[in-house]
Amino acid sequence: MSQDKPFSRKAFIDEPGLTGARWWQDELQADPDPFGRRSALKSMLWIGGGVLSAGLLASLVLDVGGGDALDMQSAVDALELQREEGWDVGAMNKVLDFPGAVSQDARGQTPDMTTLQSLASGLAPTQAELKPYYVSTLFQAITDHNNAALLTQVRPVDTPEMETAFDKARALLSLFQEASSPRDIALVVDLPGPQAVAFAAGLAELFEPVFLFDNWPHPAGVVPSHLVLGAALFHAPLLAESAPVRQLPAPPVFVVDSQRLNPYTDDPDTFDNRYVARLPSAERLKALGVKHVLYINDQAGPELQEADDLNEDFVAYQAAGVDTKLLSLRDFSPPVSEDMAALASGVSAAPSQSSAVAPPLRTGVPLIFFYGGSYLSHPAFWGNYGWYSTPRSAHAMPPVRPVSRGADFAPTPRPTVFSSRAVGGAVSGVGKQKPSGFGRVSLSSSYHPSAASYAGGRSGSFGRGVSFGG
Repeated sequence: MSQDKPFSRKAFIDEPGLTGARWWQDELQADPDPFGRRSALKSMLWIGGGVLSAGLLASLVLDVGGGDALDMQSAVDALELQREEGWDVGAMNKVLDFPGAVSQDARGQTPDMTTLQSLASGLAPTQAELKPYYVSTLFQAITDHNNAALLTQVRPVDTPEMETAFDKARALLSLFQEASSPRDIALVVDLPGPQAVAFAAGLAELFEPVFLFDNWPHPAGVVPSHLVLGAALFHAPLLAESAPVRQLPAPPVFVVDSQRLNPYTDDPDTFDNRYVARLPSAERLKALGVKHVLYINDQAGPELQEADDLNEDFVAYQAAGVDTKLLSLRDFSPPVSEDMAALASGVSAAPSQSSAVAPPLRTGVPLIFFYGGSYLSHPAFWGNYGWYSTPRSAHAMPPVRPVSRGADFAPTPRPTVFSSRAVGGAVSGVGKQKPSGFGRVSLSSSYHPSAASYAGGRSGSFGRGVSFGG
């Protein structure tokens, strides 16, 4: 393939799942060659995610031109490769799948290209002290000069799971809206990416979202982070409206995608775009005035624990005197039938919720959730967690539906693949090294722009020469 031959769009395709947003197709009519002279490497082969230690002799290959050649393979960071060659390196003809795609955002508007390209700046924290912890990597993928094709595909996403996450966030928000509720707290939301965005949007009137999405999407990615972009595009106007109504200083909610650690082994047809969460150190949190951390996930069952890449962070928080507890979103459930009758008759009222920012437009009816399944048990949250008490919490009824033992959670050290990998970063004490075989791909030393090849291999082990064609 000639490196000088530009890629160009040959036709408009108007089929579900294959077309980009209509606004992008309109833009293409004004600029028929948005890709420019993208590297020819992007149409060649890449490996799925097998990793080779740098300098390891991977294979001895026969040169097709006649003669032997020694082919070295070395591990390269997947994100670095994408930044060099484009988000869809090796898979230009693959199309992103967007389950839950909608045509309009949370305010019923059709997003345009400007909205999409401004996500990185528009979703940044407004408080200067929180800006150093914002990880805008995913949103920056939109503006990279190599990633014009990504713009053709991203569209707003709204799913029933996102709507439930938003409604449960509102239930939690109502507890923190009580007078004199604690402000010396940081939340860490660890849910599947689109749900994490929706949950943060539900809290944004009080808590300042700090997004920590540290990868780029890929058509065959282990982490479906393109759906996070879609969720952010949907909730962008609501998040923008929430910023000016927050009382400052606003406590932070650090937002991570639980799919960042998706399991992955031995799949040469998958691009390993996994990453690790980068939370502030205990010292940094204390400098922000944080005395409590509430870790929020959606775990069920008696075994409650934080994600592996957060274990050392949480142990350090606890050791530094930052009380760290866990909340499962399954502790919030719809009211029992007796509550429903009382609410319908107006005898009792649900916990008050701020109406400064309207909820997103949706097809379904917003649901009311309560801690423990009843408005009478809802204020028992504070009694269980012990961080705050009110007259309502003192007289709260026990939960009518089982709740987790997250209030008794205390992080304890445990061995993980991320153990002892904390490193310095742009902010001291923030960041971790990726373990071997995590978020890396193997690059053949015989690669050059006109004849690139990526040799496939096993995740964390080496030597299988399978390739995946884009």
